[in-house]
Amino acid sequence: MTTESKVIWFLESETKLDAFLSAWETGILPKEEWTHAAHVAAAACYTWPRSPNEALPLLRERIRTYNEATGGQNTVDGGYHETLTHFWTEAVGCFVAGRRNGTRLDAVLDSVRCFGRASDLPQRYYTHDVVRNQVARREWVPPERADEFASFCAGLLRDGLLRDGAAGLGALHQIDSEKDDEHRR
Repeated sequence: MTTESKVIWFLESETKLDAFLSAWETGILPKEEWTHAAHVAAAACYTWPRSPNEALPLLRERIRTYNEATGGQNTVDGGYHETLTHFWTEAVGCFVAGRRNGTRLDAVLDSVRCFGRASDLPQRYYTHDVVRNQVARREWVPPERADEFASFCAGLLRDGLLRDGAAGLGALHQIDSEKDDEHRR
């Protein structure tokens, strides 16, 4: 069984999603299940009832606490990353805000489908290696391409509000198409 299939168990029902959140929040979620998709799911759950600005301090504390509970450390070289947490909370929060007419589970499913394999998305908006940057790990560093990121987030919200049936993923599909074009070159 792959790590991905182990993680996706929590997308099967609201009950399993609650169990995932509880395991994560109490620090008993196995470390190998704390993947990028799991981060996205947590961000979607936390932004479901609140704005990204309200969710960010909660996510910040929970991630730091989880890291320490599972033997990790939050240092300048590893563990909690403020800029990535802020970036993803904003992106996922905009995405979720456009999907509040469905259920929380639907919003989490759509978020993981959209962003669960898109861990490199910040690279589109930063001109430096934000992942390894110690300042960015410690404090929020806005994207150098902030206007483009704001437009992307606005598109996620708009697509969600205007969607008919399936998730409105136009902005991310455009990114996927551009990636495919780059790989063909």
